[in-house]
Amino acid sequence: SVTLDRGASLGIVGANGAGKSTLMKLMAGIILPDRGEVHRRGNTQAMINLSAGINGEFDAYANIRNACALRGVERKLIDDKVKQILDFAELGAHAKAPAQTYSSGMKARLGFAICAHMDPDLIIIDEALAVGDATFRNKCLRRLEELRAAGVAMVLVSHSMTQIRQFCRDAVWIDAGKVRASGSSSDVTAEYMSYTEA
Repeated sequence: SVTLDRGASLGIVGANGAGKSTLMKLMAGIILPDRGEVHRRGNTQAMINLSAGINGEFDAYANIRNACALRGVERKLIDDKVKQILDFAELGAHAKAPAQTYSSGMKARLGFAICAHMDPDLIIIDEALAVGDATFRNKCLRRLEELRAAGVAMVLVSHSMTQIRQFCRDAVWIDAGKVRASGSSSDVTAEYMSYTEA
């Protein structure tokens, strides 16, 4: 069981195949549990596959408008969202080209920008912080800091123990679908690192 309050931050660590991404998909409502329950309140944004939902036939403008419509953004606010997202994604002249012509990094930038600007109450991030070059990655980290400071709850899956400690107050170590340890992010990451090094 995991409970996450508004403004809380939880890191999930574990080896490949431990069940981290499955847990994220359950939290996001992408898959349904075979047993048990998942309760979410508020606007949940999931950064699991950043290029998911981006239509290759559409340019960035149309993709953003489509994302806004699917997420229930009021019509009068959509133009502001388009500007914010395009400014953040830094696609330049490519914003008017079909997304199928974008590099995987450009699609990831657009996907991150969309998720990070949809006024989430909960943001779920599964290994999505390796977006673009170092400058853009730092910009993404700053945006996540802003969201956290504004009271957005955050769940982060990462193999970077530094990111887990930086962003998350608490952490859970998952091993073969079961919780092996939980507590402060510094304690859990230290225990996990000791295990992996042994």
